[in-house]
Amino acid sequence: GNYGFHAPSYLAIYPELRNLADNDGKHHQRAMIHWQQFGQFEGRVGTQERIPMKRIGIFYHAWHTFAASAQQHAFDETRDAPTINDIILRRKLGWPNFSSVAYMLRERGYEAHAGGFYYHNKPLLGFYSLYRPRAGENRPVVDNRILLTPQSAASPRQVARQHADWLIEAGVDFVFVDFLNINDTFGDSIDLMGVRPVEVLLEEWLQYRREGHRTPQVAIWSRVSNLVANALPRFLSIYENPAYQALLLKDPRTGKRVYFYASVVKPGGNEFIDTVALERMNNDNIMTIPMAGRQPQPQLIQEQSWSWMSPCSDADQMPIIDINAIDVCAQPFAPRFGTQPSSVSVSASYHTSLASHGGAIGYKEGRTLRKQFDRAFDLRPDYLLINAWNEHIVQPSDKQNSAAPGLEGDIHRIYPDGRSAWVDNYSVEYTRDIEPTFEWGYTRYNLLKACVLGYRVGRNTCD
Repeated sequence: GNYGFHAPSYLAIYPELRNLADNDGKHHQRAMIHWQQFGQFEGRVGTQERIPMKRIGIFYHAWHTFAASAQQHAFDETRDAPTINDIILRRKLGWPNFSSVAYMLRERGYEAHAGGFYYHNKPLLGFYSLYRPRAGENRPVVDNRILLTPQSAASPRQVARQHADWLIEAGVDFVFVDFLNINDTFGDSIDLMGVRPVEVLLEEWLQYRREGHRTPQVAIWSRVSNLVANALPRFLSIYENPAYQALLLKDPRTGKRVYFYASVVKPGGNEFIDTVALERMNNDNIMTIPMAGRQPQPQLIQEQSWSWMSPCSDADQMPIIDINAIDVCAQPFAPRFGTQPSSVSVSASYHTSLASHGGAIGYKEGRTLRKQFDRAFDLRPDYLLINAWNEHIVQPSDKQNSAAPGLEGDIHRIYPDGRSAWVDNYSVEYTRDIEPTFEWGYTRYNLLKACVLGYRVGRNTCD
């Protein structure tokens, strides 16, 4: 059966908690948080990895390699490396120059080196990158510029350690790394902005653990289809490396390593899920979980899929864009399907179309995250997915839409209304990121900590 947080058997395993529980069996919050995180079914309590029964993970991005290098080159050569938010502020201040999206990268010749990625906000750790060459490798040259690890930002080791400290303090016990759009057409970028940065994260977290610190575990989310026939073995090399096994996300009920794959493939019939690869992974002690985003409840059940981002929904399963118009969010959730665990996702913001053109709900001073967490409080799923930690960079969209509020007059690509368009994030209000930045400081992070604390200790509030 379950060990209670105050049971003698549990306190015998963790004597440091004895002073946190009184003689009547009541608990201090920290003792109960410990039990929520590490209290296991008999046979798992006290194991070396102490896998939590209730997992809490967050969307994690490692694609910053090219964008961060471009920002460093821009700063070195012109002393100016603005973000989209900087451009918006410059326009509000009436700056006649240096205030367009085109100026950020294209006009100054950094766009190809950046891979077309634009920063919308600046992390407190600077324009960092987790990429570093392997021993014996030279730094590659991209569009006639050497690929830099920014010197004006935290180093990969500093970033990995600070992220571990922040996430553990917030109660997050795993990250799921976004490889979703990486495919065979990426060539060398499969490694430079995908595999290698995650290897560095794992290397640094392993060393940090050896020094006595805690870190989250890690899972990958990618396509498993004909479009990644060459890339998938490189992704799976991370799961095959014996050194990384303790850091890979493991399901507490089965002990299997968890790997997320895209449950929705591109329309048009040119992509199909590689069922042979999935079977091979499942036979190799990997739990493969299908995951997409923004599916209505009936679709989640039909596909037996998870959702990494779920908009608040009305009774007709239509997404809600005005968070102030609702009392209950009721975003879709994934119930258990056989041995596949249940999950709920919560977001700091979410979008149903273009984030920059009226399709995003916005942060709304934290109201979006609070109302999304209400669903998690009600359902208490096996896995809680938080969206998101550190994307920060976005490529402009080629979707055509004449609605506001994209930046006027920016013709990075040609739109009917001459506006820039962005899918995943836009400036400060319409970004899902929670990592502390220069723009919002620790505000979002502190709210996340409060919500996770409420979730861990059985309260139904972020307050």
